[in-house]
Amino acid sequence: MTLKEAKQMYEKLKVKLQRGPDEGAEYMLADITEFLVKETHDSWYISDLGGYYYSHGRYDLALKYFEEAKALGDPWCTVGIADIWYYGYLGEPDYEKAFKGYTEAAQNGELMAEVMLADMYDKGQYVKQDHDKYCEMMEKLYEKQQKEELPLLTMPDIYTRLARIRKEEHEELEAIKLYMIARGPLEERIMYVHDPKDIQMMEELITDMYSMVIPDVADIRLYDAFVLLKEPGVLSFMYHGHTYEIRSRREGNGLVFEFGGTEYRTLQDLFVSAELDDLYLTFIYNKLYNFKVGRRNKEAKKIMLS
Repeated sequence: MTLKEAKQMYEKLKVKLQRGPDEGAEYMLADITEFLVKETHDSWYISDLGGYYYSHGRYDLALKYFEEAKALGDPWCTVGIADIWYYGYLGEPDYEKAFKGYTEAAQNGELMAEVMLADMYDKGQYVKQDHDKYCEMMEKLYEKQQKEELPLLTMPDIYTRLARIRKEEHEELEAIKLYMIARGPLEERIMYVHDPKDIQMMEELITDMYSMVIPDVADIRLYDAFVLLKEPGVLSFMYHGHTYEIRSRREGNGLVFEFGGTEYRTLQDLFVSAELDDLYLTFIYNKLYNFKVGRRNKEAKKIMLS
């Protein structure tokens, strides 16, 4: 196999795996990655493979490939490794390892590592809790963000945190503005990365933003479901000329959500797993249109119009 053929096969396998896990394709991808690294001496391929396993919750393999890539000089992987320790993906969280990893990555210029260090000061994880220091760090990160060439990578994380700080300071208009700016890049990042943490961030963004501003009923978008389906009802939309529905209904003390014949305990679960035409619903979010709040969703309409 030539280098050109290997690169072409690598891209084809990545596209195939976007549709979901495939054991055979994963074995082939690992073999081709090893070949490409030997031929190009580029640690990016191992880092990318680690990212694939990370996004699919295979954190043991993600750690393996991240550490291999780091040993070859890839600085980005330090953030991925620290994330695994911070969130306790292999057991209990290890905040000491996470703090040291984020510190190392921050020294290499990784803004996301600085965001996580700020969070650790805000929550008092491994370090003494210091909310003022957290706010100061986020202000500095906002200034750094303006110079970034790839805002998709860190803009949502920085802007949503700063929006909450502005809300604390009773600067709600500025908070709303920051949330609105962050929403588009976060939608796009969910499409490409499909990380459940980003979907959780989207729920927090939508919920907090709509606590301060009246939504535009003429411009409903997919993730508005986090507000529109807080009560039993239905949110419909069109895709390629066909109508689809996300429904919520009361069950016990909570809600159950249904889409495409499958039930989900939370909207986060739905957005992590729901598919349409063998593609994640979140992957085609920008191709969905004509959103409507169902007639039975009177409480959701009240929320939108209140």
